[in-house]
Order: sequence, then C-alpha cells, then structure tokens
Amino acid sequence: MKNNTKLIWGVCLVASALGLFYLLYKNIYTYAFILFALVLVFLVLFMKELTGAKSSEMIYDGILRSILKTYDAVLIDIEKVPDIDVRNIIKVSSFEKLIDAQIELRKPIFYKMSMNSCSFILLDEEEVYIFVLRMNEDSFSPLDDIILEIEQNSDKKKKNQHILDGIERTTIIKLDNMKSYKVSPIREKDVNEAKEKSFLEKLKREYLPKK
Repeated sequence: MKNNTKLIWGVCLVASALGLFYLLYKNIYTYAFILFALVLVFLVLFMKELTGAKSSEMIYDGILRSILKTYDAVLIDIEKVPDIDVRNIIKVSSFEKLIDAQIELRKPIFYKMSMNSCSFILLDEEEVYIFVLRMNEDSFSPLDDIILEIEQNSDKKKKNQHILDGIERTTIIKLDNMKSYKVSPIREKDVNEAKEKSFLEKLKREYLPKK
C-alpha cells in the first residue's frame, strides 16, 4: 500500500512539473503559478512517503539484527516452515514473551526470514508459539496463510463434530417391513410440559363436577 502511494505521488509530481515547464514555455504565468504550488505539494507528499518508507525499513532491520545477535544461541535458521497443523497455535505479542516461553520449555526457536518479515516459531508437544516481526503492519509472512488455513479447518471440524453429536443422540428404529424411522430424543422441556398437562387433567377429573 505504501509503495502504491509513493508511486501515485511520484507520478503526480512528474506530471505537474512537466505541465509547469510547458506553461512557462508558453508564457502563461497565471496558471503556471497555480501549477507551481501543486508541484510543491506533490514534492512534499512524495518526500514524506519516501522518508517514511526508509524509516520503517531502518527500524525493522535494526530490531531484527539485535534479535539475531542477542539470542543467537537459541535461534535456528530454517528454509521451510515446519508442520504445525496438529498443534494448538499461540500467537505471542512480543519476542520477549517468546523468549520467556523458550526459557521454560528449553527448546530452540526456529526462524524464517521473508522479504518484509521474519517469523519465529517455538514448537512444543501440543502447542506452537509464534511471533512475527513485520516491517509494516500489512507486511506478508508465509505463516499468515498457514495459520488462516488451520483456523478454517478447525472451524469445519467443530461444525462437523456438532453434527455428529446430534446424530449420536438420535435413535434409528427399523420395523419388520424394512422401513427405518429416525426418532429424536425427547427434550426435558417436552417431558415437563407433558407431566404438567397430565396433572391438570387429573385435578379436573377429581374435583370438577361431572356433567
């Protein structure tokens, strides 16, 4: 997104500058003054976008170098993200919290570097702890698609389990004529309503005068 914005301001700057030169060449100074103001605006916006992008990259590179240098003893560089489909995913909010988990589990942290992000993975028997360092909030990580797919599969499994639970509470009765009938379980509410209705009918028979 930032690269697109930078490109837009750059194109506007070039187009307005060319228009300014054309108006000056034709001695149309009234419109040239207005276009000159637009050139200044587009120049400021373009430089702001360019400086902001460099700052984000410098901050990201600085943090990443510091992490790799400080915790080199417990970090392992990997070429492929390990299989995490069978584990519970725990996304931690900072690398320091990931280190806290590593100290407790005493296991290495795998990391996978991408173009604008670096993924850190700590595997346990049942859980996987994940932290992603990103250059920008929308920087892509290979783990993004993997986690999304796992979460979607988990939702499908929960729905399927709910259907199976309903099937387990249903009885299939097969008669001699080879026809099968599905009998759903009687709800507690229905039982209570039936008991109440039977009790009221009994009172009517005992205490109300017979016609």
